[in-house]
Amino acid sequence: MFYNTVIKIYAADTRTANTTAVAREKETFHQRSQDELDSLADRLLAQVTTDTNGNFSAELREKYDGGAIEIDFECGSVPVHLLLRVPPKPHNLVQFHITTVQPLWTEMKQNHDTLAAYWEYGISNKFWCWLLKMFGVYVICGTVVDCERKTPIAGLKVKAFDVDLLQDDYLGTGTTDSNGKFKIYYTQADFSKTIFSWLNIEWPAGPDLYFSIETGGGTVILKEPRSRGHQKDRENVSNCFCTELCVNMKGDGTPGTFAPVLFEGVGDYLITTGFDAQGFTNNVQKNAFTGSIPLVGAVPAPFSSTALEYRFRVINLETSVSTVVDASHMAAFKIGTLDTFTPSPLSFTIEEYWVNNPAATRNVVMSPDGWIAIPRENALTTTGQFQPAHLLGVLNTQSLISESFDLINPAVYVAGTPFPPAKVGKIHHFEIICEVREAGTIAVSYSNNLGNIAVCNTGYLFKRHPSWAGGDTGSFAAVMLELLETTLADDGTGGCNKISDQVTAIYTVAHPVIDTIRIYVEGNGSVPEFGPFTIPYDAVTGATAAQAGSSAPSFNITGLPPCAYIVWLEATFRLDS
Repeated sequence: MFYNTVIKIYAADTRTANTTAVAREKETFHQRSQDELDSLADRLLAQVTTDTNGNFSAELREKYDGGAIEIDFECGSVPVHLLLRVPPKPHNLVQFHITTVQPLWTEMKQNHDTLAAYWEYGISNKFWCWLLKMFGVYVICGTVVDCERKTPIAGLKVKAFDVDLLQDDYLGTGTTDSNGKFKIYYTQADFSKTIFSWLNIEWPAGPDLYFSIETGGGTVILKEPRSRGHQKDRENVSNCFCTELCVNMKGDGTPGTFAPVLFEGVGDYLITTGFDAQGFTNNVQKNAFTGSIPLVGAVPAPFSSTALEYRFRVINLETSVSTVVDASHMAAFKIGTLDTFTPSPLSFTIEEYWVNNPAATRNVVMSPDGWIAIPRENALTTTGQFQPAHLLGVLNTQSLISESFDLINPAVYVAGTPFPPAKVGKIHHFEIICEVREAGTIAVSYSNNLGNIAVCNTGYLFKRHPSWAGGDTGSFAAVMLELLETTLADDGTGGCNKISDQVTAIYTVAHPVIDTIRIYVEGNGSVPEFGPFTIPYDAVTGATAAQAGSSAPSFNITGLPPCAYIVWLEATFRLDS
């Protein structure tokens, strides 16, 4: 598609029109010389600009007699919309002649006084490469296929590199489409840089190419050695280079193979970019995980040539204890659907496919040692075809670590009272590993992992308001609030003091990853509040203060009308599930 390109239409030269009108574009396409341009000025009929899709329309009126026309285009840059890392150098305007056409005019249905003709042109590969070369632009066209079956693979990121004397040049990245095809555009400047400003070693030679391929989640599945760029078919390539790359879909674990079961993330966080070195989510808030967490990834469609199964292992990084994730650690989850199409009578059914859910019509039973067999149904019009979801499991982290703290027995902890870190709990760290093997074999053929994930599963038994109301409460965090003016003294006095001009909130919030605390008054009129404020956490351990409440906020209530009011304590925590 010629993107925002000037199209010029001329009345044909009567001396050559009969010959050129029947000639093919490959015989007429050329760059206009200055002499030709000088001779064309009086014959210009119309000048228009193409839209982003390469379409244009032009009206031919006063000078046009219905005869043959010459069609040119003019450009000062590559006539397509390219996202280039290094823009090409500016170039003077150049004009190309495409062809001479005798339009087949037909009467328009909407306007019988107007004749219309349609013309379409696709520039050939040869001319396109020549045009790119003029502007110093290079392109790699390629296809990624399965090495064994030669079927195309979509959704892979292909990166291209040029072997250089001191430091290899990164040329760009392309993503394979549904046909396994990708394109990478780059410029001469991307590969012709040297450490010497006065020396350009590679000019005018082309780059020496080698490639790497990654999954959408960032896992490298093919990494060619840089020596590949010095082989005959990859050395000093032209500005238009086409290739076919293949990856092994068997998942046999050897370098450069593709494992069709890929552990990609936990919830919305990719294992490659979503976590920091301490195992917290790699965002401003630095969350830990709690409860049941979704293990996100990809399994192959049923037409994969190899039957596969996978499982998860979890290693406690504090104790080095390795745990196989079996049915006792894995919540039931939907691995995909079974879709069936019946042509006669016409019908389409979808059944949910589950793991670890005996009540489901379609259910995969985990083996005692945690292996999950990937469904293999592949007959859409008879038994149905398995369509995988993007979920590999739901891990119940509470089955790995869970802590309970009694703040009532043997002593009752009250708001504002310090208590030891042993009563608060801590953050725990695990490595999660996804292992893959061919069904029926013993050896693991492939694995990928999340090296560190922070987990916090705490529970507390406490009294919200020990001095005046509320019974025993169980929760994942201890959140306690008292009002100084209504709190019983140690000798049992007080508790019903009249509130006049202020209320003082005494509070404690206990949890390993507190985020914010807010105390506010609810009632009639403009009510005061304290916070919200963020509790600072240790940059290495991720833990926050064991409690908060050393400085009790006092609210001046002299301006509030007589009424009933509620003082609230609100806390948030750095947790994901």
